[in-house]
Amino acid sequence: MKLSRLKFSQRLSKKDWLLTIIPLIGALLLLEARDLIYTPKCSNHPETCQIKNILPVDQFFYPKKVTPNAEKYSDITQSISGIIGFSAPIIIYSGLSILKKIHPAVALTWIATDLLLISQTVLWNSFSNEVIRSIVQRPRPYVYPNPKHHTNPSDYTSFYSGHSSFTMAIAFGLIFCLLGRIKSLSTILFFGLTATSLSVTTGIYRVLSHKHFFTDILFAWLIAIIIAFFIAFIHRSKNMLDR
Repeated sequence: MKLSRLKFSQRLSKKDWLLTIIPLIGALLLLEARDLIYTPKCSNHPETCQIKNILPVDQFFYPKKVTPNAEKYSDITQSISGIIGFSAPIIIYSGLSILKKIHPAVALTWIATDLLLISQTVLWNSFSNEVIRSIVQRPRPYVYPNPKHHTNPSDYTSFYSGHSSFTMAIAFGLIFCLLGRIKSLSTILFFGLTATSLSVTTGIYRVLSHKHFFTDILFAWLIAIIIAFFIAFIHRSKNMLDR
């Protein structure tokens, strides 16, 4: 399937309430079940959680020290990414309506639809994140220097990065929505590159704060992009008259 097919207007259907509620409930249940699912393996077997056992690529990018305020900055960039992702459709389509390039009713429909599609992308990413984390249970980088002292389930949710996947899901969810609505490549590039840059920045800060390994970030970006593409793909309109 060619990417150009995604340029057809995105549409909602009766299945969308399921596409929204299933990942929401799934993610919440897995969050609540962490104490039952996760095993503090580094605390139980500290000899298995040594820096020498980390993947070579992660050892290469493993910072010797935590960068001050890196975690706080990652929270900030994540928040800004979310604000941009959910406000961009409102700003763009309202502007097109004011300029009388689209009818106000069309603008409202596009806004509601795209906000739901971006929300679905984020929810499915969150659900996927919790499923994979509960299976892999990879210790976070800060666990390795003192493995005996880490028994909290959140200490074993390194793979893959929630912050990085959230921001990349927002970025590509927005990009695919805009591809289905507007012809202005410069507008798509501006918002898309801004959101993507925030995701990259967030990933860097997560590594510098010892919250995630380099491979946690790479897989987070990849999975988020796949999910965003999937949500856009199943909502594509096959009728050019829907544009």
